Amino acid sequence: IVPSPNDNYPNTCMEAMAAGQLVIAARAGGMAEMVEHGVSGLLFAPGDASDLARAIECVTVMAPEDRRMMGDAARQRIETICGDETVVARRLEHTNALAPTVTKTNPERQAAVLTFAGIENDVRDALTAAMRANESIDAVVPWIARSGPDGNEIVPFSTPSKLYPELIIEHPGPIAIDASWWERLEQAGVHGNASSILRGLVDLGARVAVLPEVIVGGADEGLERPGTPMPQRLSDAERSVIAAHKARQVAEQAADLAHRERDDARGELAEIRASRAYKLAERLSRLRRRLLG
Repeated sequence: IVPSPNDNYPNTCMEAMAAGQLVIAARAGGMAEMVEHGVSGLLFAPGDASDLARAIECVTVMAPEDRRMMGDAARQRIETICGDETVVARRLEHTNALAPTVTKTNPERQAAVLTFAGIENDVRDALTAAMRANESIDAVVPWIARSGPDGNEIVPFSTPSKLYPELIIEHPGPIAIDASWWERLEQAGVHGNASSILRGLVDLGARVAVLPEVIVGGADEGLERPGTPMPQRLSDAERSVIAAHKARQVAEQAADLAHRERDDARGELAEIRASRAYKLAERLSRLRRRLLG
C-alpha cells in the first residue's frame, strides 16, 4: 500500500510492481501514471480513508489467482514504462531532438534589418552575419540594454516561439529577417513596431533566434522607453573567456596534429623494424658485439 497523497515517482511503488506485487496507491502523482486501476493495481482517491478501505477490502476478497494475475500485469507494466531499453530509447530520442542544426553559410542570402532606432554598423553586420551563417533560422534579434532606475541594465530574454508567446519581449529592438519572410509579413498585413513584427513572425511559424553576444540600446520611435544611445557589447571578462576558448581549440587542433604525426612515425618505424635489412643489420650488430668481447 502506497498511501502518500502525492508523490513524484516513488521507488516504493515501482519496486513493488517490479516484484510482481499487487499495489494499492493514491490516484495522484507518479502512482497514477504507473498503476492502471483494475489492471495492474488499484487506485484510491488521495486523502480519502474510506476509499482506501474499500480498495483494501476488494483485495482481501479477491481470488489468489486474480491477485497473481494483477501482480504479473504490474510487473509487465513497470517493465514497459521503466525498463532499461525504454528509458534509454527515450533519453536518446530526447538528446537527438536537442542536437543543434549544422550551420551552413550562405553569403548570398538576403536579409532585411529592421532597426526602429539608430544602431551601429557592427550590430547590423553581426545580425546579418548570423542570418547568413545558419539557414535554419528565419530571423535574429539581439539582447537589449536600456536605462533603468539603477543605471544602464541589460534585458536578457529567451528564444520566443509559438508555443511560448509570453517570451516575446516588448520593444525588442532591431530584427534581421530573411527577405522571403519579409514578403510573407507584408502579404499577411503585419506592420507596426518591433514587438508587432516579432509577434507576427512567431504567429506565422518563423524560427526566431536570439543573439546574446550582441547587445544594443535605443527605443522604438514614438515610444516612451528609455534606452542607451550607444550599443553595449560584451565585457572584457567575457571577451577573455571567448579568446581563451578559441585558444584552447587551436591548441587542441595542434595536439591532434602532433598525435597524428607521432602515430605516422611509429608506423614507419614499425615497417622499418619488420624489414629484412633491419633484421640483418640487427644480427650483424649482435655478432660485432660478440666478436669485440
